[in-house]
Amino acid sequence: MHSGGYYMKIKKYMLPFFGLLFLIIVTTTIFIILVTGSHKKEQDVTVDSSQLVTQAPTQAVTPTVTPEPTAVPEKVTQLYPAYQIVDNVKKYGYIDKTGAFVIDPTFDQASDFHEGVAEVTIDDKNCALDKGGNILFINDGSIGEFDNDLATFTSWDGNQSTLYGYLDITGKVVIEAKYLVATNFNKDGTAYVQTASGKYALIDKTGKELETYELDPKYDIPWSLQDGYLVYSVSEMKYGVINVKGEEILKPKYSEISYLGDGLFAVKKPNIKSSDLIMIAKQAIFNQTGEQLTDYSLYDLYHYYDGYCSATDDTSTFFVGTDGKAADNLPKFDGRGTLKLNGDVISAYIDGEQLYSTLDKNIFWQLPSSYTLSDTITVSKLKLKPNRYVLVNYPEVEGLADSAVQAQINTQLKSLFTDSRITLTKKDMMSVEDNFSAKLMKNLLIIERDGYDYNFGAAHGMPIKDFFFIDINTGTFYQLKDLFKAGSDYSTKINELITAEINADSTSSNSMYLPDSFTGIAENQYFRLESDALVIYFYPYDIAAYAAGFPEFTIPFDDIMDYIDTQGAFWNSFYEGN
Repeated sequence: MHSGGYYMKIKKYMLPFFGLLFLIIVTTTIFIILVTGSHKKEQDVTVDSSQLVTQAPTQAVTPTVTPEPTAVPEKVTQLYPAYQIVDNVKKYGYIDKTGAFVIDPTFDQASDFHEGVAEVTIDDKNCALDKGGNILFINDGSIGEFDNDLATFTSWDGNQSTLYGYLDITGKVVIEAKYLVATNFNKDGTAYVQTASGKYALIDKTGKELETYELDPKYDIPWSLQDGYLVYSVSEMKYGVINVKGEEILKPKYSEISYLGDGLFAVKKPNIKSSDLIMIAKQAIFNQTGEQLTDYSLYDLYHYYDGYCSATDDTSTFFVGTDGKAADNLPKFDGRGTLKLNGDVISAYIDGEQLYSTLDKNIFWQLPSSYTLSDTITVSKLKLKPNRYVLVNYPEVEGLADSAVQAQINTQLKSLFTDSRITLTKKDMMSVEDNFSAKLMKNLLIIERDGYDYNFGAAHGMPIKDFFFIDINTGTFYQLKDLFKAGSDYSTKINELITAEINADSTSSNSMYLPDSFTGIAENQYFRLESDALVIYFYPYDIAAYAAGFPEFTIPFDDIMDYIDTQGAFWNSFYEGN
């Protein structure tokens, strides 16, 4: 910008400033070379987690080191969190409306941008991130979303209690962490906070208390205070709402209440006696005066954004306006989940899958629904959903050399995944989530099924982990016995190795193995394969406490090589040894 001024002076005073002209030309040339080199890279922003500064547990700090990414183009006005699967782990970054990553997927978690700042997580640190990929603030505690220039953050006092304070959009702490609870600032520049047990205040952006309120400490329910309202309970499944002034909004008689924003509440009707039934009960919307706006006809009501919240029925997910009526001007999505309106973009999480859509339902980003295993072989994801609480994603193989073998494999896989699920109804009072992953080891297709079954009202559900080992040339589904020589006593050897490991662990005070629970591997024993080992595993409760998950025992092939059928079809389908 200043070069033109210099040239005018040179033109006017050519001889006296000839040396200066030469210096400017050389400097400008070097600058252009450096800038050109830096822009040969794509306009992606990466954040190096090694640059994070560890924060002391009692005080949030502003980082002294920030990344040096290529700046986000000025034309990018909004970015959206999205992820890629890296080594079976979700890594989050940010995309634009073309679906292209502008900030690379390097974060463990990522939230939406609000007023140009988003919260991301790297290595258990929560960070405030701007659209240029620069980290503005690092915190061991949480960072809220920015509203009207400020966001909450949490820190810990000497007694390890959580306290709230406020940041501005530059990452500067403007109100120290001193409140028990703090809410977002409103457009009028005020926010509600809890200052002590039973004591609340309305503050301005300097922390000055404009009004104070005192309530019975029975209303002190963590996370309850929002926009000056408190949801509380007087007994199990008897909930009500008051405001900080002590005015009653809803009597404490409803089975469940959650705040939706905009002065609206999702409410489940009174006197639902069973914890099983409360989970499947429908909701109604009530406003801040206690008026009921809808019948008890909606499921899964989710927070209002831009004047709309999402809801579901038995087959779809859709938007509801502040009047409680379905929004005919916005699209529905098949399946169960949540929707969030962000200007002219819909963020949707449907049946476990994240996607972004325009208002005319043009999807501009979602993860591929298939695994590419080789130049020709893919495994696609198909969906079975017999009722709103059951979701089964099952695999379909494509690209095998023999179409008859391929059809045989797909028929058997569909049966394994869906036969026990397809007849489930809402009356079974059970939720099911089944998914899978796929990989190829030489000529062995390995499908891993992961799932979770939950019977409503139970203390916890039951996780599912099954492996299917399929020969892509013959269509054979191998079992553990197929790995060993016919007639060999492989089970005795494996039992000895597992018993020795259990006995060694049982001497520890932290051992979770159940006494005398392991009596030997089963004929249809659960197992998986590594490149150099057999891994035997058990379901929760089989031989150990539920908290132990799936106990595993890794057995190197070298320890059982005398029993392995090295000439057998199973071994040769996957083994890549010398």
